[in-house]
Amino acid sequence: MSDRSWLLGGLLLVGGVGLIAATQPGHVKVQPGDRLLLIGDSLGVGLKPHLAKLSQEFGTHLLAKPRGGTVIPQWLRGPDGDWLKKALADFKPTHVLVSLGTNDAYSNFIPEQVRLNLQALVRLIQDSGAKVVWIGPPRLPERYGTRSPNVGTLRVVDTAPNYFDSRPYDIPRSDGLHATVKGYAGWAGAFWNWLT
Repeated sequence: MSDRSWLLGGLLLVGGVGLIAATQPGHVKVQPGDRLLLIGDSLGVGLKPHLAKLSQEFGTHLLAKPRGGTVIPQWLRGPDGDWLKKALADFKPTHVLVSLGTNDAYSNFIPEQVRLNLQALVRLIQDSGAKVVWIGPPRLPERYGTRSPNVGTLRVVDTAPNYFDSRPYDIPRSDGLHATVKGYAGWAGAFWNWLT
């Protein structure tokens, strides 16, 4: 069985919902030869190897540097922001895949500040000529450690352009928040079907 078959076979783990969600209209699609840049938090780290395999087989070029624990403003300033600006200039992606919002939701950020940061990140990416594709967080547990997700922050993240809503998927979890390896594979497969 090829890697792609195994990854797309992971859709069975999410109850086949991915096949329905993949038909949703109104978002950008990628084509062979496109250049994809992936940034994000630990959920992006988990998606990275699966998206790399799918991207290679499809004929797109993927550069990925998600980093666990990051929040939206970190990709605007500091080392992550510097790396992103350099990658936008040097790699010249056609699409930037953004897997952020989970840590923002569990932080003490005011939703309006999240909105401003999200808009600034979207503007930075779009000003480079790339399209933004936002991989929304899956359903979040009501409690993770001592924290609960901020619903207002999640509503802001929902407004990102070309938003892939991950919440309908029953993604197997390893710790209540992060997916298992097969969970990431199924999630990546569902997203890739939607994106292509």
